[in-house]
Amino acid sequence: MKASDFDRAFDEGEDIDAHTDWSNAHRPNLDRQRIEIDVPRWMIEGLDRQAQTLGVKSQDLIRLWIAEKLS
Repeated sequence: MKASDFDRAFDEGEDIDAHTDWSNAHRPNLDRQRIEIDVPRWMIEGLDRQAQTLGVKSQDLIRLWIAEKLS
C-alpha cells in the first residue's frame, strides 16, 4: 500500500490495522520518571478526598492537574 493510500484510508476512518505493525509502536515523550515532593498533610488529605470524589487514584489526579497547568 502506498503512503498516500494509507493516509487517505486513515483520514476517511477506515480500519488500517491490517496495514500497520503495532508491535513496535510507542508514544513519544511518555516515558515516566519518578519524582518526590514534600507537601503538608492537609494537601494530601484534600487530594485524597478529591480523588475519591472523582473515583480516580491520587497520582492520576496529580498528573491531570499538572498537565492542565502546563497546557
